[in-house]
Amino acid sequence: MNNMPINNGYYGQQNTGLQGIPANYATSAITPPSYSAPPAQPMMTLDTVAQVSGIDGANSYPVAACHTALLVDFPAKTMWIKSTDMRGVVLPLEEYSLTKIDRAPVTQNQMMNTYATKEEVQDIKNLLAELNSSLVAMRQSVSQPQVMIQPQPAPVQQSNNQQPNNRKRG
Repeated sequence: MNNMPINNGYYGQQNTGLQGIPANYATSAITPPSYSAPPAQPMMTLDTVAQVSGIDGANSYPVAACHTALLVDFPAKTMWIKSTDMRGVVLPLEEYSLTKIDRAPVTQNQMMNTYATKEEVQDIKNLLAELNSSLVAMRQSVSQPQVMIQPQPAPVQQSNNQQPNNRKRG
């Protein structure tokens, strides 16, 4: 005969705890599954500024994986940004032109020309007052109904030469 215990009259049924969960499972600590985040792509950092000679020098300059180098050719007034990805593959060179920006100091006369004088401000105030009064007058004329007098047609006079046609036709 079979030595398996029979619980509640069913063969192979286990003793259950709360809501149909096996007793040994309900008392154990439940830990949610852990998911590992995908590795973050490292930021490309500008960590090198170097002087090179022409585009051949920029192409041959070594740059480590996930790094960026600023490569400058001062006589040619050109610079390149050379970057590599996570695997160390070189990305296309970015080429820029170097130009000097001259910023002349602002003189006191130049600053005075940027501001309006009292007379100019007063002229603007007078112009705004005229425009405002014109606008008010236009609003009043639109709000008041205007009666248009239509000319009456002149009466037609019959001349003496014309006599009414009273003949009967037969």
